[in-house]
This record gives sequence, structure tokens and C-alpha cells, in this order.
Amino acid sequence: MWAAKQCMELYQGIEIAYPDTAYSRIENFTEKQRKDVVKLLGGQGFVSVSDDMNMENYQNMEDFYSAYVSGRDAMITVFDVYREGNINALTFIHRNGKIQTYYVLVDRAERDEEGVVSLYYTTDLWQYNDEGELDILWDQPMRAKMIPGEDGGWKMLSNQIIE
Repeated sequence: MWAAKQCMELYQGIEIAYPDTAYSRIENFTEKQRKDVVKLLGGQGFVSVSDDMNMENYQNMEDFYSAYVSGRDAMITVFDVYREGNINALTFIHRNGKIQTYYVLVDRAERDEEGVVSLYYTTDLWQYNDEGELDILWDQPMRAKMIPGEDGGWKMLSNQIIE
């Protein structure tokens, strides 16, 4: 969530289509904004990527793969910025010979008249079973509420499951 909050200023001028449905999406998100988000995340040290551009900090992904194939515990998060502006965070965890994938898709943010930002996202946890098949362990829509902090960052007010 911290990484997504760092990018909020780059989402100026966007519109949310169908905000009251599960099919809402970001509109008016430019290619320049998308590439700027990838570069901002990369500049913060995160592995980030999008269509038609090189992965930022790809060396970290190579380090994870090297640890994985040699049997060492490792973890990495890759931020994939979709063309329409959604940010997908995929965290790969290799522990005790098993690999799990934790998936968070940030799909929209709304600001109310008091300046409180609601950030809507979905979390999934996947794990490979003994047969090598990927099983979903859970899938949950969430909403984080935050306000601008005094230090220029963001202060978390709540993080809730959406029923």
C-alpha cells in the first residue's frame, strides 16, 4: 500500500468509470503517466514494469530466481502498472521448498470532500500444492482510508474488508 500511496500525485486528471460497481476502471490515464509510475516505483527501489518498457530493478528478480533454484528462502514483490492505471503487486515467497504468490490489485482511489482518500484493492493468496497445481487460498476485496499527513506522506485511518 505504501508504494501505491507514493504514486497518487501521478493520477491527477483521471476519471473513474462506473465507480459504484465491481467493474469500475480508470479512464484518461496517459502512457506518460503509466511510465512515470513505473519509474517512480523503480526510483524507490521497487521492481516495477509495464507493457512496452523495461523492468526497473530487474536484478532483484534475478536474485530471487537464483535463490529459488538453489533452494534458499526468498521473497520479492513486482509492481505491474496496467495500461489503464491499475497497479498490480505480485509478491513471490519461497520458503521451506514451497512457493506462494500474494496478489494485490489496486483498482481505484476516491477522495471525499474532507480530503479522505479511499483506496480500493483486492488481495489473493495462491499456493502450489504437492501436485504442482496453483490453489487459491483466499480472495478478498478491501478498502484503505487515509489522509495526507503532516510530513507530506499519508496517514492510514482504516483498512477494511468490503463485504
